[in-house]
Amino acid sequence: MNGQHQTHAHIAVARNDDHTRTSVRGAFRDLLDRMDPPLPAMIRTGDHVLVKPFLRYGGGNPESRMISHPEVIAMAIEAVRDCGAMVTLGDEASTRMRSENHLSDERWIYGIAESSGANLVSFAKAGARRVRGGMVYPRTYLISRAVLDVDKVVNCANFQPHGPLVLSGAVKNMFSAVVGRCQQHLHNLFPRPEDIARVIVDVCTTVKPTVSFLDLTTVRDPTDTTTCHPVALLLAGTDPVALDAIAARAAGFEGADAPTIRLGQQMGLGCADTSQITVAGMDWQTMQAVQVKAMPSVGIATEGFYCRTTRFINNVALRPRPEINQKTCSGCGDCRKICPVEAIHLGPDGMLRISLWKCAHCHLCIRACESNAVSLQFGGVTKAIRRLMNKPLTVS
Repeated sequence: MNGQHQTHAHIAVARNDDHTRTSVRGAFRDLLDRMDPPLPAMIRTGDHVLVKPFLRYGGGNPESRMISHPEVIAMAIEAVRDCGAMVTLGDEASTRMRSENHLSDERWIYGIAESSGANLVSFAKAGARRVRGGMVYPRTYLISRAVLDVDKVVNCANFQPHGPLVLSGAVKNMFSAVVGRCQQHLHNLFPRPEDIARVIVDVCTTVKPTVSFLDLTTVRDPTDTTTCHPVALLLAGTDPVALDAIAARAAGFEGADAPTIRLGQQMGLGCADTSQITVAGMDWQTMQAVQVKAMPSVGIATEGFYCRTTRFINNVALRPRPEINQKTCSGCGDCRKICPVEAIHLGPDGMLRISLWKCAHCHLCIRACESNAVSLQFGGVTKAIRRLMNKPLTVS
């Protein structure tokens, strides 16, 4: 991290009353006219571009606003293709190697890819590699090759309330570039909102998108997931922090302390000062914000040195490791195919084994195994130490 504050940003805003194709198409046309720099100046003919929405295959109705809306995703893909780029569509996705096409709640995603001509990619199946971040710890992140092996990334984010972090938007959407269970492991290591927000900002800086679109057509109520409040805006820009700051103000969240926005500026990712953000497309000073009351950031009790040290040891040195049950293993090799760090190999006996010294603890092998032969187990030394420490041997 260079620690330099970005002092100015340019954001394009367009009105979008609903998620019909006509409305979203018109809003995108206005956004593209107002963007500075324009999209064709950032994405060139022949570029390989990843459009990264918030999907999480296998869960969520787009109308619930828990995931990105199909019409917004489709228009983002169309805008990129109009620049002459090759488009890949993907996010953290299903890890099943054979049965995913049969899941009914995933079919709409395949439909978007097919109708738009985009190549659909699973972040898990694309493989991953460790990338150096800007913090002392964690030093590296296991990032999907779907993000790393393209020329440009278009961040197609969804704005929604988030208990610990107040809001989830353009900055947090890039956190799912970290594959598998590694995201949850970071949450376990850094339970305080301030600490995990710092990690999320660092990940976004490490894999900073070329441009971000943020859907603020409606905002889910923080206390009632069945209710959505109309805000009727779509936003675009190159600064994810500025996008989140403007969206927070438009949704009535501005007074809340959203750590990803505040730390985003402190850590040099973008501009959080709305007075220094140029908003093209509306008279920002006279706009009336929708009064959706943000949930306050969830506080965590202050930990002493012993508690912090114990939590770190339990989540790093003494955590359970994935093991393959040779009695129930079918030998299909799905775990080996999906392992992003090639930690699974055939032993001398022809059985699949996991090299724990190479294991990244993403747990993708566990999710991919359809015979449930891979599970978390405590090893001999770890088991003995935990018993001496009187720690339970349960696996979460």
